[in-house]
Amino acid sequence: MVPAALACVCRGASYLVKTELWVAMEYMEGGSLTEVIDNNIMNEGQIAAVASQVLEGLSFLHQRKIVHRDIKSDNVLLDINGEIKLSTAARRAPGTASRPVGC
Repeated sequence: MVPAALACVCRGASYLVKTELWVAMEYMEGGSLTEVIDNNIMNEGQIAAVASQVLEGLSFLHQRKIVHRDIKSDNVLLDINGEIKLSTAARRAPGTASRPVGC
């Protein structure tokens, strides 16, 4: 099963439109973690919940020899219920075969 934190990575679609790459993915009403921490004070429980979901997503990727390479608060997206999803492109670790994530 794919952790919820990877839904954006797995369910996104990309399109080449003339010379531009367009990426389409689920709209996350809560915005990025950067926006949340710039405008709110998170309590310890909220911080722990976000960290746990991020680590679950990274563990899923790492078990498949995939390295995210751009973990930052701008790439942690939240929905209206506080569930998080990782965004941006993940890359396969050097020396591993290129194959789909299995999403």
